[in-house]
Amino acid sequence: MDTLTVLVRLLVSFVLGGIIGLERESHRRPAGLRTHILVATGSCLVTLVSIYSANVASPLGGAAVDPTRIAANIITGIGFLGAGTILRDGMTVRGLTTAASLWVVAGMGLAVGFGFYAGAAAVAVLVALSLVYLDRIEVKYIESKGHRLSMVLEDRPGMLAAICTTLADSGVNITQVLADQSSESPGCIDVMLGVRLPVGREGLPSVVDQIRTIPGVHQVKAQPGQRAKD
Repeated sequence: MDTLTVLVRLLVSFVLGGIIGLERESHRRPAGLRTHILVATGSCLVTLVSIYSANVASPLGGAAVDPTRIAANIITGIGFLGAGTILRDGMTVRGLTTAASLWVVAGMGLAVGFGFYAGAAAVAVLVALSLVYLDRIEVKYIESKGHRLSMVLEDRPGMLAAICTTLADSGVNITQVLADQSSESPGCIDVMLGVRLPVGREGLPSVVDQIRTIPGVHQVKAQPGQRAKD
């Protein structure tokens, strides 16, 4: 393998990794442009080292070297890096998409390292399209609407359970629960619930009215919530 081939493959990995990294960087993800470029370029380099070692060992009469053995460990190793981007925020798990994109970028680097340019380029385009456009389709047609419920409740057993039951009976999913002692109302707690409505449902007025009828509920406010980017 000549020097020009090595440089071209590393450069292609750099560019393809940057395409995916730019999208992740635009959403301020923990693994952004630089991380994706490093993963793609590093995967390509390890693959080139595997090929180089196999080519060097054969003329010297050494044992047969399988160039895929070293490269295969990239897939295992990238799992540790991807796990670092997965975060739990209350009942919500974030970072799964970024972890998956890192895994795909590593695969792209492997493909380029072995000279499979068409496959790597096709995957880069498909992944970029899925991250940009499928996200919009989910928001418009698939994913339910997000809201926040801010409440002041009496600090006694069963209050939160009664509210959760009311929401569940109405088909509303709870995604986040935050609670703290109220600084303004003694003997009460401030509760914030992140909830998602069924697809096609626009508001929470009927559910809020039901919650207000529960004894011990002093205040309920509903606000539109921002969609959490993954």
